[in-house]
Amino acid sequence: MDDMDNTDLIKQRYAEAMELEKMSDTDPTKIEFEESSGNVFADLVFEDSDELFTRAQLGFHVIRILKDLFSVSALKSLTLGNFTYRR
Repeated sequence: MDDMDNTDLIKQRYAEAMELEKMSDTDPTKIEFEESSGNVFADLVFEDSDELFTRAQLGFHVIRILKDLFSVSALKSLTLGNFTYRR
């Protein structure tokens, strides 16, 4: 699934959410929902949902480790690409 397909899918899901919100204003008993699988990408029916979820988890853990290792200012420099390590 390429980026354009993903964008279209997100727009479709947003439109569906807006319709549900309109329904909730008139009759709260008509709201349909389903429990999350724990993978937001699978819930949004992305074809490569497992890969996307794994990449998101990896990114989350990398940032957490970097925050533990570096100060906030050093992390900003690293993110901006002008980080030089000094002892």
